[in-house]
Amino acid sequence: HFTTVGGNRTLTSAGAIRIQAFRQGTLLEGNLFITNQGMQVDAAMVDGSDGSAALVTGNTFASNLLQAPKDPTGSALSLQGNGTICNNTFTGNDGHGIRIRRPAGSAFVVGVSFNHFFGNTTSLLSDPPTIYTSVAALNASAIADNNIDGNPLFAIDGSYRLSSASPLIGKANRACFRLITDVQGEPRPLPSDIGGDEF
Repeated sequence: HFTTVGGNRTLTSAGAIRIQAFRQGTLLEGNLFITNQGMQVDAAMVDGSDGSAALVTGNTFASNLLQAPKDPTGSALSLQGNGTICNNTFTGNDGHGIRIRRPAGSAFVVGVSFNHFFGNTTSLLSDPPTIYTSVAALNASAIADNNIDGNPLFAIDGSYRLSSASPLIGKANRACFRLITDVQGEPRPLPSDIGGDEF
């Protein structure tokens, strides 16, 4: 946590990071994943298929790319296994914002809430065989609630920080955070902001 991961390019699955849980559970919190390039996943792949649970919260996934030839199932974040995805922004990424990978017959439990989506090239979320292209449809599903969309209004300096007019300010679910500071080590007040960096 507390990391900016940017500008990486890989010839394998994930552009920035791949995490294998190994029954310990995974916490991916308070990071900026920006301008990474991967073959199947732009930024982060989390594999908890051993039965452990992952928590992906308070991250910014922005401007990540799929390398050619682009995988039509590609996404900024890929989660396989049990997990909760909350308080993240998925903005301007190639492919899906999120891809849920559940092998046939698996009983993995996934929750997607209080996230923000904008400008991802394929969809908000892919949970095969269902692809969600609108926040209304996603929030009406059994796995999701309280997600929002729209321009995040990042600061114009290219830092992916929020501007004072950002709709992400004060929209996070504080109970979903495990850490009380953002990517810069600044406190997360009540109410907290969606993404890796508090305004």
